[in-house]
Amino acid sequence: MIDVIDHDSFAYDMQAGGAMRGAFDWEMYYKRIPIPPELQHDDPSEPFESPVMAGGLFAVDRSWFWELGGYDTGLEIWGGEQYEISFKVWMCGGRMEDVPCSRVGHIYRKYVPYKVPGGISLAKSLHRSLSHLIKPLSHLRKPLSHLRKPLSHLRKPLSHLIKPLSHLIKPLSHLRKPLSHLEKPLSHLRKPLSHLRKPLSHLIKPLTHLRKPLSHLEKPGSAVRILFFDFSSAFNTIQPRLPRDKLETVGVDYNLSEWILDYLTDRPQFNLKRVAEVWMDEYAEYIYQRRPEYRHLSAGDMTGQKELRAKLNCKNFRWFMKEVAWDLPKHYPPVEPPAAAWGEIRNVDSGLCMQIKHFVSGSPIRLDACVKSRAEGSWSHGQVLTLGWREDIRVGDPLHTRKVCFDAVSHNSPVTLYDCHGMKGNQLWRYRKDLSLFHPVSSSCIDSSPTERRVFMNTCDPQSQSQHWVFERTNATVLDHFNRDDPH
Repeated sequence: MIDVIDHDSFAYDMQAGGAMRGAFDWEMYYKRIPIPPELQHDDPSEPFESPVMAGGLFAVDRSWFWELGGYDTGLEIWGGEQYEISFKVWMCGGRMEDVPCSRVGHIYRKYVPYKVPGGISLAKSLHRSLSHLIKPLSHLRKPLSHLRKPLSHLRKPLSHLIKPLSHLIKPLSHLRKPLSHLEKPLSHLRKPLSHLRKPLSHLIKPLTHLRKPLSHLEKPGSAVRILFFDFSSAFNTIQPRLPRDKLETVGVDYNLSEWILDYLTDRPQFNLKRVAEVWMDEYAEYIYQRRPEYRHLSAGDMTGQKELRAKLNCKNFRWFMKEVAWDLPKHYPPVEPPAAAWGEIRNVDSGLCMQIKHFVSGSPIRLDACVKSRAEGSWSHGQVLTLGWREDIRVGDPLHTRKVCFDAVSHNSPVTLYDCHGMKGNQLWRYRKDLSLFHPVSSSCIDSSPTERRVFMNTCDPQSQSQHWVFERTNATVLDHFNRDDPH
């Protein structure tokens, strides 16, 4: 078990949430899920099975570790190694247990005080991205080299062009014959260049998902903001959450910010693609559906790893999901169940919409003019909200929700964002037939003040239109299921 040592005071705290099983969602973020009753012991100090470990803190027999091939040496620097070794252990004949009485304190730094080897990752990722273009072009050196000689003889005939323009007509006429022989040498270039269409085509598809965020720029009079982020020497120590928060603060579209972040943090994405391709079989498709850019990301040469898997007679990933991580789909289903309601949430009384300006934990929910009422054409991601299958309200549309949820603590508290935990509690909401958003834990409803632009909890009043909210889109079947025990 990994406990926390504070990086400032060195205070030692127990792991939050106690003993839980290691897991992952289908974007390959590490998660912790409750130990199911079937695996719980009368003595809580007893070891329990865990599908995935948190990181590099584990004990294993040395000879067997190397028999498994150790860590995949094709993984770069960091990211994904906990999945690779966990899948390998379970699928190739081993088992993995967490031991509650075996504890290691870990200092989580505010920043990384060193640089990773290999230089700036941007240069490396650019080299990887462009290397496939260099080879196809290299064969053009020879076909083009013969043009140097035919062109050299033109220096003398062209030198007299320095004379006044009136003399150009006649002197140029004699160039027809010297130049005519160039037609044939150049014509053979058509075929060598034509094969470049295919190598370049895979670059177009990953960028197609940016059409929607950028489509508003096609309108006349559109303004473009250019953002510059100076990572300089700290680029190698980039922490994903920091640039994401910065991009969100200045209002960069969600899809665009995720694309930028993926590009900047190429190493973990490369590793995750590699792990998925080697170990996850057809389940890798669920990852690609959520992160389509992974489809076109190189994972390096995986021949050795696939041969190792065959040599060890490892089981398939379907077995892993059925026998080891059988409880994971309950918390993180491969196929996302339908949402109950989504889109803008408009207040009946004021006509204003709920708005999130900063998509980080602790940010308040505010009221603002509805984007569609301002005729801006496309949704502002800060007004697109989803009441999903977990019965929490998240920022984003049903297929692209962020990891922050509506949260409230009492009947008169503000409504704020908090990191989604998926455990209901303060993040459980009911959208009732009287158009109220009910919070079972505090037994209160979301209210609003249009003059102060505040969104807060209050005693439920069915007659108060300031507590009535209209989702842009709803799924009546899912809502009826959520509200099956609610008389309202």
